[in-house]
Parts: sequence; structure tokens; C-alpha cells
Amino acid sequence: MDEHFSGGQRIRGGLMDKVRTAARVRHFSPSVVTLYASSIKHFILFHGKRHPRAMGGAEIRSFLSHLTIEEGRSRDVVDRVLGALVFLYREVLLLEPPGLDLIIRERKPRLLPDLPTRDEVRRLLAVLEGRDRLVLLLLYDAGLTTLECLRLRVADLELPSSRLRIRERAPGKRSCVDLGESVIVELRHHLQVLELRQSQGEAGFRGAAFLQQYLFPADSVAGASRPIHPRTLDRLLEDGAVRAGLSMRMTPEVLRHAGVAHLLEDGHDLAELRRRLGYGP
Repeated sequence: MDEHFSGGQRIRGGLMDKVRTAARVRHFSPSVVTLYASSIKHFILFHGKRHPRAMGGAEIRSFLSHLTIEEGRSRDVVDRVLGALVFLYREVLLLEPPGLDLIIRERKPRLLPDLPTRDEVRRLLAVLEGRDRLVLLLLYDAGLTTLECLRLRVADLELPSSRLRIRERAPGKRSCVDLGESVIVELRHHLQVLELRQSQGEAGFRGAAFLQQYLFPADSVAGASRPIHPRTLDRLLEDGAVRAGLSMRMTPEVLRHAGVAHLLEDGHDLAELRRRLGYGP
């Protein structure tokens, strides 16, 4: 079987099948499987379709440099590509090419972002309201990832027990998250807004089963049938940071990591933190 690429390029599919199988066995999400496969294909094609077994650290380094300098890829993207190549060599091919560990060590120190202080988070939340504020609260206070947050449906809320069910997690991963009282209050108000939109027959909400609506529906004619787009969340954070007078670059992951860091500062140990964020019993 062959894998087809733009421009008529092809690469033998046996290796790619092994990559996808190895990723799925480890319960990687479909988006990660696709990302890893695409990154590995790009790597092989960049080096003239040489087999990865015949390449090593030098080829990996030159490919990452190409992504950064020639293609102008962001550091986050390049780091994800490196993660795919590490997976290829260590988990699929069971090899440790010379120089790979050094590349990983060189990139690690800059992977940790600067985190906002508590006061900066308060300033950010203070310039937002309604749905926008609530989305960021769930990232910060409940430690949700972007996709976990945007894929939430009304039925995932368990307000009597102050909990939130998480969809599409791999077996053995977290399924429920405890919510703070301030988040519960804002969630109740948000639900009232959604109910009003449906009762008024707003476009996109007519005929939709309320419990199956997305908790954060898109601002479009699609209404309750689609969640807001991740890029919308990125712009929300960028605009909010400017309005709050913050100089640092704010992203969903930065805000999420800040929430975890602040919980640790409050004295929560790791086991307690894992339970609170739904990663343990």
C-alpha cells in the first residue's frame, strides 16, 4: 500500500501503518495520530524518502532547522514535530539514533512558558464577561485543555455534585473534574442564557435537544450544532491580554499551567492535585 502526497509524491505505507497502530494502541487521540503521521511523512520526504533507520540526529536537526527557518514554523509546532520523531524512533523502530537525546535536552529549557501571576489572571478575567469569562475560568480553575473545554455539552454538567464530565478521554484517564463555587455560579447563569436563546427560537437552536447542545456554541448560524473554534479562543486571550495591560503572550495552555502552578503554591500536593483535576481516584 502507498501513501499519497501533494504533487504526486508517494511513500511506502508499511512504516506509516506501524506508526498509526503504535499510536492507537497507546490510546492517542485521533488528532495526535494524524499529527504524528503527517510529521513523520514530512521528515521522510524532506530527506528524499530515505528510511528513518538510515538517518539520525543530524537529519533530525536539519529538518527541524528547515521547519523553523525556511517554513517559519512556531516553536510549539517544531516541538510537536520533534515529539513525533522521538515516538517514531523510540516506540516504533526501537532505536536511539546518535544525537537525539542532545536535541531533546537543548529544546527542553525553553518549553516552560512564563506564567501570569494571580493578579495578572484576575486582571485578565476582569475585562471579560459572560461566556468568554467562563471559558477562561474552566481553563484556569478546572485545568481543562482547549478541546476538552470547547467540546463540553450541557449534559456533561453535574451541578448538584459540582462536577464536570470530560468527553473523549483515553481509558484510564480522567473522566470528571471538581468545580469551585465561583465557577458553578457562572455556569448556572450561562445555562439560563442558553435556555433563553433556545426558548426564543434563535437560529441554530431551534429543535436542538437542550442537553446535547454545546456548552459554548459558535457565534454563527450553526448555533448549538457547533462549538466555538479554538482560534476564537486564541483571539479572545490575545485581545483580553491587551485590554488587561498584560505584556506576556497569553495562550490557553499558559493559562491552564498557571492554574496548576497556583494550586501547588497553595500547598496542594501532587496526589491531591491529580484528584482535584480528575486524574486519579
